Amino acid sequence: MTKTYSRFLTAFFCLFLGGLLVFHVLLPDRESSETENRTLAQLPEFSWESLKDGTYTEAIEAYFADQFPMRDGWTGLKARAEQLLGKQEFNGVYLVGDTLISKVETPDTELLDKNLSYVQSLAGKTDANVYLGMIPSAAEIWKDKLPAGNDSWDQETFLQRLPELGLPLVDFHTVLSSHADEQIFYNTDHHWTTLGAFYGANALLNALGKDALKVESFTVETASDAFYGTL
Repeated sequence: MTKTYSRFLTAFFCLFLGGLLVFHVLLPDRESSETENRTLAQLPEFSWESLKDGTYTEAIEAYFADQFPMRDGWTGLKARAEQLLGKQEFNGVYLVGDTLISKVETPDTELLDKNLSYVQSLAGKTDANVYLGMIPSAAEIWKDKLPAGNDSWDQETFLQRLPELGLPLVDFHTVLSSHADEQIFYNTDHHWTTLGAFYGANALLNALGKDALKVESFTVETASDAFYGTL
């Protein structure tokens, strides 16, 4: 009985893998995945040189992984299973209740200094007024929502350095933080909502010494109720 059962499992497993292979051959390759919001690997071109240095085998492995039959379904099943086990971070995105918050890795310090020096250089070479405004991400404004033990780049500490540059600043952080309890970021996207952009615009107008926009000057309209977001 045990031997028969083992043979049955072996045969079933082989048929399953063979079926997936046939399915893969028959299905056309997909260029992108809306679920993962990225382009998918395509069949690489063979060359002896790429086979020799290992890049071909790596590309083939990525190709079969990306073009696996019903990939989105399997990916979703895996994510749901991990969620049931208590996992809250998926590929750099935190799942917090009904909100997705993208983790921000700490950037390279030298690159930050270089980019800021470019802004300083621009300010010194133009007669136009140059303002510097660093927009904090949802992970900074909503950092109290992040799972315990998980973190993201401490943007507030970095922002404290900016006055040293001697440029007039646009204080987005204070304005957005004061409205952190409102829907200023999308639940499934890293961008501002229109409300978040409204507060951001007023931060800029305040820095420019201009009158702030008023909520009552606008009529809110729903553009879509089927927005899945970049996350």
